[in-house]
Amino acid sequence: MSKILNFKKIIFISISCLTSSCMTVSYTPKVSLDVSKNTVKKAIQFDKLADKTPNRDRNNPFGGYSVTNKNSLVNELDVEITNAIIADFSTNSAFTQIGRKIENPDFIIKGEINRFYGKVKLTNFGLVTLATLLPVVTWYFGLPVYKLESEVEIKLNVCDKENNLMKSYSAIYKDKQYANLYTNKLYALPNFTNKLFSKTIEKLRTEITSDLSKME
Repeated sequence: MSKILNFKKIIFISISCLTSSCMTVSYTPKVSLDVSKNTVKKAIQFDKLADKTPNRDRNNPFGGYSVTNKNSLVNELDVEITNAIIADFSTNSAFTQIGRKIENPDFIIKGEINRFYGKVKLTNFGLVTLATLLPVVTWYFGLPVYKLESEVEIKLNVCDKENNLMKSYSAIYKDKQYANLYTNKLYALPNFTNKLFSKTIEKLRTEITSDLSKME
């Protein structure tokens, strides 16, 4: 009985840490992709994206946390996302020149972040087991009691040098997976979120460079 009580104490301490300041998640949005199939030989000015994400994307759920919580991000979300996209477009040769400030750009890209979150929280089953002796079976033996979920929706508008809209591109991806007590959620959730972010940017990058390369 003492072992059961001790294990339940460990679980409750873990939950308390997840919902308090003793667990601080440092998150940096990052795009990890291969070199672009198309390189557009043009200069691109990429304006800072508008953050239109709802407040609920940033809220920490009970028994978990959000990577876009104000305590997790080093900078504002719009700055972090914009810089991550520019870094990918530049490093992976999507364009010959791209940056926030470009003199005499050939095209201007702007847009908005409509959804961006990555969260880990207890499943309903995980919450129920906290009030019973079931944690001994479900938590101790590694059954999934946590859910990781993420959603990314970004819209990019390509404009000419006079800032006239040429075409809009949108991409949205969402996913979820389950984890047990022993999963390193501090490591798993940022990676899980960035994989979805990368998938979103890959779609946008492919479509934009494909269209613009035809105009050369």
